[in-house]
Amino acid sequence: MFESYLRDRYQRVQITNSNLNQNTLSKWAEVKHGVPQGLNLGPLLFLPYVSVLPKVIKSKATHILFADDTSKLITKPNTTELQNNINVVFKQIYGLKQTYSH
Repeated sequence: MFESYLRDRYQRVQITNSNLNQNTLSKWAEVKHGVPQGLNLGPLLFLPYVSVLPKVIKSKATHILFADDTSKLITKPNTTELQNNINVVFKQIYGLKQTYSH
């Protein structure tokens, strides 16, 4: 039953350019990691995650923590810098996953 909470979940990303009054949506993608909202075990699984993640991602992203949710905000004036910072943050998150998945 626990597995049913973690399978067949999808999400997409919306990017808003307020200067151009334009929204762009990504394609839907399967969520393979994370804790779904509404799960009774959510707070127990979330606490270790939220306490370690800001220590791992020390730069390139602003941490936004609220209740049972966390986000990483990455902003840069041009797409090249933005992409570089996104890549750095993902590498840091991937390193965290490798450390705690063994």
